[in-house]
Amino acid sequence: MRGGFVLGQTAKGRHITEPETIPPECGVMLREGERLTLARPAPRRPLEKMPFHVWMSLAKAAPMARLDESEQGLL
Repeated sequence: MRGGFVLGQTAKGRHITEPETIPPECGVMLREGERLTLARPAPRRPLEKMPFHVWMSLAKAAPMARLDESEQGLL
């Protein structure tokens, strides 16, 4: 499992669960009104080496042409 969780609040202002109930391999943030506070950072993981052929395909890839504003009106 990778990633993290944001724990919201109930109508009474309590968090929906405690950070300790979230698996330790995930980070946890708490929503407090309009703010997010870090309860537990996600652990750092070593980066997997990208295979050369994947890297080369990404390097050769061209971005998609962007639509002009006038063309978007036709959609």
